Order: sequence, then structure tokens, then C-alpha cells
Amino acid sequence: MIFLDAFVRMNHRQGGKDMAKIATTQKNGQSRKTMTLGKSDFTAKERQEIERLAYQYFVDRGYKHGHDAADWLRAEAIVRNKRS
Repeated sequence: MIFLDAFVRMNHRQGGKDMAKIATTQKNGQSRKTMTLGKSDFTAKERQEIERLAYQYFVDRGYKHGHDAADWLRAEAIVRNKRS
């Protein structure tokens, strides 16, 4: 969750204009997931909801680390779908 925490802090400093994206790469026969940032149009209220949902997924999993990027993207998708 450390990476997600850093992302959330950076996101707030930059006015919340960023959105997480995940890429999976192969290196030395091992799979690695990386998170990059792109532009977003989430409101401040939506960003707070994303943060709350992503953290709740972490809690529901029993505080097991390693799923922060997936939790964040899942939360973004849910908030985005609420708009429709």
C-alpha cells in the first residue's frame, strides 16, 4: 500500500489530474506490474470516493499488500460507471 499512498499524496499535490494505469512487463522470466499516470477528469469528491473504495478493498482483503494498483483501478472503474 506504500505505492498507493505515495500516488494519493502526489495526486492531491497536482490537483487530482492523474489516473493510475497498470502495465505488465516480463524481465528475466518474471512478470512485473508497473503503474503509470495519465490525465483524468475526476472531481475532488470522486477522487475521495476512489481513495475510500481502494482502501476498503485493502481492508476487506485482510490488509494483505500487493494489490494496491488493482484496487485503485477497480475503484476508478466503479466511480466512472456511476456517472453513466
